[in-house]
Amino acid sequence: MVARGSWDGRPTEHNGKEWIYSDTKEPIDPHRECGGCQFKKVDVFVPIHQNDSHTGKARWAYKPVDFCCAGIVKALNNEGLFTRTSCCGHGKELGEIILWSGTRITLDWRGETDVV
Repeated sequence: MVARGSWDGRPTEHNGKEWIYSDTKEPIDPHRECGGCQFKKVDVFVPIHQNDSHTGKARWAYKPVDFCCAGIVKALNNEGLFTRTSCCGHGKELGEIILWSGTRITLDWRGETDVV
């Protein structure tokens, strides 16, 4: 059984050694250009929730974040509203930032932003 997922809106799979793009079989490049904004991801110092951490403890680490929402992610974390995940939507769908609290922030690059 092959583990499957997606990265930057592209289907991925785990080949037993590493995550690869399903279409090209190339290793995932965490800093490749976004399919929507065409900017590369940027490393942002973000909190890692204990449930997402290989150590089982909450910690901080530099992780690649979509360029177009990196500023929002930085600002939220600086204000103590810790982000768990973020995605700009890559020009294909709405973006989203999920906080540790479970709050979902929808990013609509057409000019509307909702918090639910």
